[in-house]
Amino acid sequence: MMERFRSILYLDDMRVPTLHGVDLVQNYAEFTEYLDEKGMPDLISFDHDLAREHYPSGPNEAGQEISYSTYREKTGLDCARFIIENGLALRYWAVHSANVQGRINIERVLRRYRRQGEVPGLKVPFVIRQAQVKSQQITIPSLQCKKIGVPADRRFSNTSLLQFQEDISLEGWEESLLEGLTRR
Repeated sequence: MMERFRSILYLDDMRVPTLHGVDLVQNYAEFTEYLDEKGMPDLISFDHDLAREHYPSGPNEAGQEISYSTYREKTGLDCARFIIENGLALRYWAVHSANVQGRINIERVLRRYRRQGEVPGLKVPFVIRQAQVKSQQITIPSLQCKKIGVPADRRFSNTSLLQFQEDISLEGWEESLLEGLTRR
């Protein structure tokens, strides 16, 4: 599927795409600068949470209110709105965010703007930056544990998660596995 796109922009603060030729931007400033300098890519894949303050502190489920007014940093939703407010020619887009309500919010505005450009089910292989997982506890749910052969509901600290990543490598994992991660 990726072969059909000449240029791909990946917006994310933690994941680093491993496909050759995919450009990475990590925040709103880098996103707008990229579009100003290089123009619109064929495809943009959006993350919602672009700063630690954006990560859900409660349940990560549809219907959870996101308090955008309290954020100092802009989210992936702000990046989507930048495109819309400036009338930019968005070609194709996907949302890879693990934040359920954040994903819904981005999809809602982009579907109103360019429904025919959505690429559902897009999977971009990635690795996670080591510096970004400091002091987080992550639990991998039972269903995902079965897929990768680790004890059910195993909780990982940042150190053990990094060891875990090195043992089985996140490279090539499907995006759905990361979406199954629950931050505690």
